[in-house]
Amino acid sequence: MDRYDLIVIGGGPAGMAAALAAWEAGCRRVLLAERDDRLGGVLPQCVHTGFGLLEYGEELTGPEYAGRQTARLAATGVEVCTGTTVTGIGPDRTVSLLGRDGPRRCRGRAVLLASGARERAIGSLPVTGTRPAGVFTAGQVQRLMNLKGLFPGERAVILGSGDIGMIVARRLALEGRRVLGVAEQAAHGGGLYRNRLQCLEEFGIPLWLETTVVRLHGRDRLEGVTLRRRDGTEREVACDTLITSVGLIPERELLEPFRGGPLPPWLGVCGNAGRIYDLVDRAAHQAAGLTRALLARKEDGPAPALPPEAAVEVPEPGEAGMVCLLCPKGCVLRPDGAGGAAGAGCPRGAAFFRRELVERRRVLTAVVTLNGVRVPVRTAAPVPLDRFPEILSALSRCRVPLPVEAGQVLAADPGGWGGDVVAQVRMEAARPASI
Repeated sequence: MDRYDLIVIGGGPAGMAAALAAWEAGCRRVLLAERDDRLGGVLPQCVHTGFGLLEYGEELTGPEYAGRQTARLAATGVEVCTGTTVTGIGPDRTVSLLGRDGPRRCRGRAVLLASGARERAIGSLPVTGTRPAGVFTAGQVQRLMNLKGLFPGERAVILGSGDIGMIVARRLALEGRRVLGVAEQAAHGGGLYRNRLQCLEEFGIPLWLETTVVRLHGRDRLEGVTLRRRDGTEREVACDTLITSVGLIPERELLEPFRGGPLPPWLGVCGNAGRIYDLVDRAAHQAAGLTRALLARKEDGPAPALPPEAAVEVPEPGEAGMVCLLCPKGCVLRPDGAGGAAGAGCPRGAAFFRRELVERRRVLTAVVTLNGVRVPVRTAAPVPLDRFPEILSALSRCRVPLPVEAGQVLAADPGGWGGDVVAQVRMEAARPASI
């Protein structure tokens, strides 16, 4: 039986951060098990920005963030086992795994569960009606569109105003699909303010507050939904797609043998498996801190206090200032009396305050390669918002040869947009089309 200083279960953002923290703490026997064929968790399908502010001090896309973390892991001696499912954790610190070479058992001085979370599906909601095709979770739509180039439908209603739901709404609108509205049961919108502005308001997508979906219509394919407001009034909306963004459920089934009591001092839970985080950076920071504390625990002694989680303040807009929308920090900008902006966390904040960057955004999408695989791309610089349809239409016709390197220019400002199109990640020619 192989023995390790630390066994990490799950190769998403939290799991990779935990393995790196253990290696940097001096552990030289670290195992990272991931059931998918590559590391990153949901990051490869998140082609939008909003990652890396704490870890790298810049705003990255999901594939870019995963690529950097994967490269750091490759430079260490961490044993990475992809395509490997963990089937159980024993009270004697053993972990049972099932991989390409069959079953195996390992023992760790410490074990860390970083299995992430799954989306809450429509079946968990009080929605009546038939079971037609055309009902998806937001994560499913991201995977279909960004990794496989498939579109769920033409007329969509989104249930839930979380960040991922709003980002999917924008993605559909950018690709020419009509988003009829976003229904939110609460009296206020969820998610970051910048997402409500950039994903909904800028694209004219209505936010229906105090509203939820109570019934599905259609037999083979969704034909519409019934919306109910808090005051009891109902109305039907014709659509062929319903996308749910109604929360995540931590994946903690492997902890079943320890139910009913505290976890043993050698076992920890991090990232979204512990609780749901709004930013990946926060989950990664918590996982790294928990790893260091877990490795420092004594057999019978108390667990050391965990370090405070790194904060990324996300203020709401107010009359006293303008909220910068260029990254999830959401700095509140105010005049400094000298023609500049006070409160800006980076130089871009001052330019945003002067309205120089308000009408420009980076294009974030995926283009098709010659063997059918989609590679995530971005414009190297922000481009005018009114050029987005033209840009996306041109990119939809691109066919890129593999391999490509991260940052490689795939189209040198072909339409005079003001920004080259570059690859977000390195992609080999042999990557299978089944991702």
